[in-house]
Formats: sequence, C-alpha cells, structure tokens
Amino acid sequence: MSQQVSARNIGLFAIGAILVLTAGLLVFGSGDWFQPEQKVEMAFEGNVKGLAIGSYITFRGVRIGEVRTMNLELDESETRIVVRVTGIIVPQGDDPDPITQGEHLALIQNLVAQGVAAQLVAENMVTGRLQVQLEFFEDLEKFSLPSKYNYPVIPTVPSDYEIVADVVQDLVDDFKAIAQGLNNILGSEESQATAQQLRAAITHLNSILSVLDNDKETLSTELMAATQSVRQMADSINEAAVTARPALKSASASLALLDTTLQGAMSTLKTYQQAIQPGSELSVALIQTLGAFERSADQVRQLAETLQRNPESLLMGKQP
Repeated sequence: MSQQVSARNIGLFAIGAILVLTAGLLVFGSGDWFQPEQKVEMAFEGNVKGLAIGSYITFRGVRIGEVRTMNLELDESETRIVVRVTGIIVPQGDDPDPITQGEHLALIQNLVAQGVAAQLVAENMVTGRLQVQLEFFEDLEKFSLPSKYNYPVIPTVPSDYEIVADVVQDLVDDFKAIAQGLNNILGSEESQATAQQLRAAITHLNSILSVLDNDKETLSTELMAATQSVRQMADSINEAAVTARPALKSASASLALLDTTLQGAMSTLKTYQQAIQPGSELSVALIQTLGAFERSADQVRQLAETLQRNPESLLMGKQP
C-alpha cells in the first residue's frame, strides 16, 4: 500500500515540475525579464481611441516596448485636456554584451534630440486598435509636456488622420473666407452703384442702336440728299466766283463763317460715323458726305485766300 502511495506522489511531482518548467519557458523565454527596460513618457493632444494598456511601441516596424499607463491631464495652459501615456522600452537583440541602464537612457535621449517622436498608427485595421510608432519627424510640429514621473519624455506628432483633417478644415475655412469676401464686395454700396450705372449705360446704348437700326433707311436718304445739296452749293459758289465778282467784294467774312460751319458739320458727321457699324449702307453714305464737305471746305478756303491775297481779282477776274 505504501509503495502505491509513493508512486502516486512521484507522478504528481513530475507533472507539477513539467507545468512549472513550461510556465517558466513562456514567461522568461522572451528574455524581457532580464533586460534593462526603460520607462518613457508621452503626451497626445488628439483622440487616442484604440490605444490601450499593452499596445505595442514600435520603431520602424519592430516592437521595442508597450504601453503601461494612460491618464487624462490638463496641459500647461490648463485650457486643453491631453492624454499622458507611459510605456517601457526594452533593448532588442541577442547581444552577448547588453547595454547598461545608463547607456539605454542615453540612447533614447540622443534619438529624441535627432528628431525622433511618437505617432499613433493603426495596429489592426479591423479592430481599430492603435499602437505607438517611434520615427524621425523633422517637418512636423512636435508636442510635449514636462516629465511627471522623472522619465525621459518623447515628444508626439499628430497622426496622419489628424493631419489630413486639419488640412481639410483649413481649406473649408479658406473657402468660407473667400465666399464671405465676395458677399461683402457684391453687397457693398459701391458695387451696387456700379452695377446700376452699368445697366443704365447698356440700356442707353441699346436704345441708340435701336434708333439707328430703325431709321437707317431714312438717314441714308437724308444724307444722300444732303450730299447732293452740298455739291450743288459748291457748283453755285464756283459760278458765283466767276459771274458775280462785283457782288463778292464783301464776301471774305462770309466765306470764313461758311468754312467754320462746314468744319462743324464734318465734326458732327464723324461723331455719327464712329457709332455706326463699318461697311453698312449708312456708313458708306456718311463717308461720301464727309468727302463732299471736305471738298467744299477746300474750295471755300481757296476762294477766301485768293480774295485776301488779290482783292482786285474781283474787278479784273482771273489772270491768264
């Protein structure tokens, strides 16, 4: 009977030893228990949903530690709530000559001085779990709080999602500012007055063009008649200069007045010519009329100059 009890005890002891050995291998096999772990602090401004105790801390994709605590705190200005996170970083590799605690601390501080910062990235896209990634960030603004536990402080940068959200928000704000500026410009008294003046000018121009278009046949007929009259007047002046010399002794002043009148008429016709479409029937008629006026004005000036230079020509006629 005693031999059976002894065998049972031996069996139980063997099973217990196997269990203890297995547990020891699982717990101590990674070697973390024998590594000089270094505790660090980080402070995140944004949303940390998905980050939890035990989340990985990685450097360029390699796991080097994990998150240990997470607490809500006020920042230095006491106007914003931030999340202070502590974690541990354990040296990696199977170096037969492992670094000391002091060397480990100096390494972390040196990396931070060179631009290493912490950023939240997705660990699992399905579950939404986050991890802390350590990487060199030279162009992003970093955030940090003074140490609370006398641990090395690793500054943080916004996550990629936060960066994109900030850019989109800035664009929305810019578009709102542009729209507000346009509303202010269009709603100002100066803009409304300018618009009214422009509408009035367009209406007036349309009325002028409509009148010219409706009366173009009448104007063309009248201008042709005026041209014929001017030609007849020019012929009459020439005949009068030959046949009525005694009556033209005092005509110098009248000729000067006639020249002025012709110049004014030509100026008026040129003004109308600018308002008429080039190449139209009315435009051609105006050009012909202007030519007749210019020829008549030349003849009047020549006659006046002749009378001024040689007044006796009224009595003697043109010398051969």
